[in-house]
Amino acid sequence: MQNLTPATPAPATPAPATNGAATNGAAAPATAPATAPAKAAPAKATPAATLKAAVKKAAALTAALTAAKAAVTKAGGKAAPGAGKAATYADSAKITVIFKGNPRRAPAPGAAPTASYVRWGHYKTGITVGAAVKKGVRRADLIWDVARNYIKIT
Repeated sequence: MQNLTPATPAPATPAPATNGAATNGAAAPATAPATAPAKAAPAKATPAATLKAAVKKAAALTAALTAAKAAVTKAGGKAAPGAGKAATYADSAKITVIFKGNPRRAPAPGAAPTASYVRWGHYKTGITVGAAVKKGVRRADLIWDVARNYIKIT
């Protein structure tokens, strides 16, 4: 009887590597370096993971801002501009100038003065808040100047 199983070919043996020099029949040692295993590519963040990270960062920033607002309110009673609700002043409150001169940017020679430079001129003389507002001073200017100790409102 004949063997009915198919014959499997013998594995091929690779030819020895040569460096190009004559070998006189002797096998030359292989000079090709072994290749390093390929590194796996870093996993890309999914949109859900990116969104989750952004929400976590926003929550941390919100908590920090809330703590800062609480510290400002506890320390001084009045919140600084931009920290919570800004302070408001009655129209009858008097403006006292602490800063001598004009803290606003002076106009360049031959140029028109800036609007804030002109507004400072309206209340540098120590008038009431209401009178300054009627002259065109913004309440935001007053809050800004109080925060930087340019003026005092009593």
